[in-house]
Amino acid sequence: MLARDADAAADAVAEAFVMHWRRRLPDWWLMYSRRNRRLVAFYRGHCPPPGLIVEATYPEELLRRMSSEAHALWQSPTALASATRQPSLVEGLPGPRGGAR
Repeated sequence: MLARDADAAADAVAEAFVMHWRRRLPDWWLMYSRRNRRLVAFYRGHCPPPGLIVEATYPEELLRRMSSEAHALWQSPTALASATRQPSLVEGLPGPRGGAR
């Protein structure tokens, strides 16, 4: 397989992942950067500047980091003192509160 074909296949997998998880996690904006082949998630809820932005190379890594970072952010009493609701964490999402590991 040529490198170009492998890159196209990896891009297709990443873009399908993003479309699937965008529907399941409405509090997050997910995107895939073809330029540097990284997945990026932006938390769209209330959080202190500069916001919550998570990057990863692999889909499972991104989900794990999103769950971990959102959980840590919510646990900080000073950071989210005025928040009205917790960042969405989906059952089955890898991490401290998800079911999968």
